[in-house]
Amino acid sequence: MLYIIVFVNVQAFDTSNNLVCKVKEKISIKTMIRSKWEGKSINLGDFWVFDKTIIKTNPKLQIEIPEKNKIFTIHKDFADKRVFIKNNGGKIVAEIKYDKPVPPQTITIQMKSGDMHYLDVACLYYLFIVYC
Repeated sequence: MLYIIVFVNVQAFDTSNNLVCKVKEKISIKTMIRSKWEGKSINLGDFWVFDKTIIKTNPKLQIEIPEKNKIFTIHKDFADKRVFIKNNGGKIVAEIKYDKPVPPQTITIQMKSGDMHYLDVACLYYLFIVYC
């Protein structure tokens, strides 16, 4: 029997090659069923990302920032080319679109509020796409 284990860790750098956002997967017996990541960002501070997917066709991650008492969700609906990041109140923080499902892709990030930096959004989007 063959087992393949994949760890998803993501980093985002600015144009000066400074680390802006880093997300690292936490590995334990509990996270074998539902993944969990810890993150650190210049803009958001320390945060956690949890897999909240119920149905695989509608993946969902939850981002919790304990220091700022904020929660965001990142989700995608089935057969939709858009991914949304929303705050607690359901307000869209960012909308990410891609032109085609296979690489090479053109990805467009449209910021709808100032709650997050675009590099944080890009980092979380990449985590979302690779994981889900």
